[in-house]
Amino acid sequence: MSDAVVLEGIDKRFPRTEGFKDILTFWRRPYLQALSGVTLNVPKGRTLGIVGPNGAGKTTLLKILAGLILPDSGRIEFAGIDVTNHPERIRERLMYVYGEERSLSWRLTARQNLKFWAALFDVPHKQVDSSVEEVLDIVSLTDVADERVMKYSTGMRHRVIIARGLLANPEILLLDEPTRSLDPVTARKLWLFIKDVLVEKLGTTLLIATHNMEEAAYLCTDVAVLRAGTVKAFAPVNEMARFFDKGRRCVISVDRVPEELVARLRSAPGILEVSVIPPNGHATGSLDMLVNDPDINIPPVIEQLVAAGSRVSQVVPVQASLGDIVVRLSEEPFN
Repeated sequence: MSDAVVLEGIDKRFPRTEGFKDILTFWRRPYLQALSGVTLNVPKGRTLGIVGPNGAGKTTLLKILAGLILPDSGRIEFAGIDVTNHPERIRERLMYVYGEERSLSWRLTARQNLKFWAALFDVPHKQVDSSVEEVLDIVSLTDVADERVMKYSTGMRHRVIIARGLLANPEILLLDEPTRSLDPVTARKLWLFIKDVLVEKLGTTLLIATHNMEEAAYLCTDVAVLRAGTVKAFAPVNEMARFFDKGRRCVISVDRVPEELVARLRSAPGILEVSVIPPNGHATGSLDMLVNDPDINIPPVIEQLVAAGSRVSQVVPVQASLGDIVVRLSEEPFN
C-alpha cells in the first residue's frame, strides 16, 4: 500500500515573546522548539491519531501539513509529490478541518455557508450546486439544509464543518480535536460518521489530533505520541502496548487482604506497585498489582494469600490502555 503522507525530519521553532522588551531585542530573542525531527508516514486509507499532552506540537504539525505555516527544515510528501515549499499544491489533495463553530456564519443556512466556502475553495461555478448537495447528503443534513445554522445542535454544526472540508473532494483530511466540547452521545455519533462514512465509504486518509484516548482507540489504525515536539512512539494501535515497558497489571479478587501481607508484597522482588480495594461490604475486594512477569510473580502472591486465610476468586490480567501508554510516555524522562 502506497503512502498518502510522508514526513521526514520536520523541524519548527517559534520566537518566545513574553513582553515588549523581547520585541525590541528580537535579534537575541530565545526560541521555542515546537517540532524536532518529526518523521511519520501514513498509508492511503489509514487513520493516524496524533496524541500527546498540551504543547506537544500536535496542532503545529497539522498546520504545517495544511500549508498554513512552513517548516524550518524537513520534507513533506503527498502521494509521492514533494509539497514542502509549495503550499498551493497541498490544497489539491488535503483539507484541514478544525472544530471551531465560529468559523460558520450562524445567520446563514448550511447550504449558504457551503456555497460561500465552495467559492473560496475555487470549486468550478457550474459544479457548486451539485458539490454542495453531495456533501450535504454525505453528512445527512439535506432535510435541514435551508435552516439557519444558529438553530442547529452542536453536533449538527460539527457536521457542517466536516461537509465544508469535503467540498474540495480531498484525499487527505486533517481533523483537529473533532469532538471537542461535544457531549458523549453526540461525540459517539460523530465517531460513527467518521468511521462509517469518511473512512469505510469514501476511503479518506485521516490524521486526527485529539486528547481523547477513547476516540483515538476507536477511530485510528495507527497512533503517533508526541512529547515536546518529538515522536516518542509511532505504531499501529494494536501494537502500542509494547511501548508500555513498566510491567504488567493484574487484578486479584479476594475476600480479605491482610495489611501485613500487603506490606510484604510491596517490597517483594518483581512487584512494582500494589494498591488495595477493600471489600467494603461486598463479597470481595481486590489487589491491583503491577508486576514484571505475571507468570512468575503472581503465583507466590496467591500462595501467600491462601496461607494467610484469604480466599482468591479470580486473577485477571489487565491490558494497558492507550491512555496508560500515552501517560507513561509523556512522563518518562528524556534520554
